[in-house]
Amino acid sequence: MIEIKKFLHDVISTLIDADYVIQIQKEQNLFLYEDLKNSQLSIMDRDFIEEVFLKCISYITKTRKYWIPEDSGNAEYKIFQQVMTWLVISFNQSKHLCIGAAKYYLRLCNLKYDNSSTVLKNIDNSCGVYDSTSISKKTANKTEHYRPSFPALFRCFMYIYELKFIFGDIDSKFSLNFLYSHRL
Repeated sequence: MIEIKKFLHDVISTLIDADYVIQIQKEQNLFLYEDLKNSQLSIMDRDFIEEVFLKCISYITKTRKYWIPEDSGNAEYKIFQQVMTWLVISFNQSKHLCIGAAKYYLRLCNLKYDNSSTVLKNIDNSCGVYDSTSISKKTANKTEHYRPSFPALFRCFMYIYELKFIFGDIDSKFSLNFLYSHRL
């Protein structure tokens, strides 16, 4: 759990880092991949790249090893898993986190669960924090009694990063409806 908590803290801190946010808003890319995009990747068809990423996301949604039963894990694990889900959704929708969402996520990671699920539902959606129960009714499917595992969420985060900063453009997004259909 310590590794998960540290990872979440590091990701949240990075996505609100002033230098990162300024560079993303100003340059619309990360300098690290600028040459790669201009030279090697320019020969690849954008539709082909998007199709590859869609198949990767589809694989996660259809592969049983990436899903765990809703009732598995202790309360702290479930909170960390929910925060990671919100991070994936937020990062998919935007290039960085707003301060309010980041503070909320960090606070959740440091709190002990008190059997009060209301703390997880009173969320400011305008700030990129998501209440999965409000959207779950729209996407009821096979994931009703399962939720994505940390490996699935890490893969989604990685795919979003790669699409936004390496292979696609900074405004690229995935349809992540399958993440909305589970809840704590």
